Amino acid sequence: MNREMMVKQFSKLESLEKVIILLSVSLRLTVVARDILRSPPAEKNLDQARGMSEINHKILPNALARIRGSEERYPDDILINLVCELFSKHGLEPYVPYVWDGAFSSLNESVLRSQE
Repeated sequence: MNREMMVKQFSKLESLEKVIILLSVSLRLTVVARDILRSPPAEKNLDQARGMSEINHKILPNALARIRGSEERYPDDILINLVCELFSKHGLEPYVPYVWDGAFSSLNESVLRSQE
């Protein structure tokens, strides 16, 4: 997980693209949570699920603020650093490629389809 790269990647997007990424990350986190919670119960699984909930509680208000045109939200670099902190704190780094990279891949695919 390269925070600096993630901040640069996110910061260069248009506002609507940022909303799409944030919502896609949130959706992908729910898929990961479902898989984690299907595993045999363990304290690690519960901590990871709590971490995903905390991440969603950071990104969803930011997405809503962007949709509403409000400036009352975390700046891009702070938001992405908070999200990275939560991924690390809750042992979620292995899921960054699926969640973060997957969200960007989906965005790039939809942009390419709209240009056809």
